[in-house]
Amino acid sequence: MKNLFYSTILVCIGLISLFILQSCQRPDGSDDKPCVSTTENYYLSDAEKNTLPYTGFDTIRMVSNLGDTIQCIGTGKQFFKTYEFVPYSKPSCGNTGTEKYYEAYKIIHSDFVRNINVVIILYKKHSVLNVERDSDFEISFKSQSNYFYANQISDPKAQIYVGDINVNGKTYNNVSKSRFSSYSIYDTTSFALVNKQNGIIQIQLNPNEIWTILN
Repeated sequence: MKNLFYSTILVCIGLISLFILQSCQRPDGSDDKPCVSTTENYYLSDAEKNTLPYTGFDTIRMVSNLGDTIQCIGTGKQFFKTYEFVPYSKPSCGNTGTEKYYEAYKIIHSDFVRNINVVIILYKKHSVLNVERDSDFEISFKSQSNYFYANQISDPKAQIYVGDINVNGKTYNNVSKSRFSSYSIYDTTSFALVNKQNGIIQIQLNPNEIWTILN
């Protein structure tokens, strides 16, 4: 009886120890680390940063099909980070998880006379219209945005590639067209045309308002 009693105690101790170890395990299976939140940082590569030819202090000049013109002066590159929290999958870890920070930059080009901005943002990762997008350019103009994957701009193999186009008597090479706008992933009436050499070439807000680069 005595041996049975001690055996029962040892089994109980073993079960309790196993429970404690499991409760402290990380979702990745490492049992030697407690459920403590961690931080990860992700940075833009040099190739991503140099996709479009803007330094931050460039001037973007554009003319509309209605004859209006703008001259937007860059105010510098502003670096910031987007944030994502990924909780650990095990309930025993509570509200702990991984805090992920993704580098991004923004350039605001302003026409201070017309009070119009052309804003270019490059994200390492962000969400738009409930879709997660990596290495994504956002070109915002007059409260409307168009989006490009950085690694697809001027890539002949990408679906957004349209090749060479002629705009106002000048030919632009290796041009890409945005896939969708901030209105809808199905919107084809609003788009932007860009390439690596010239940056923004044309922005169509709608079929009745089209803005084109002035050299």
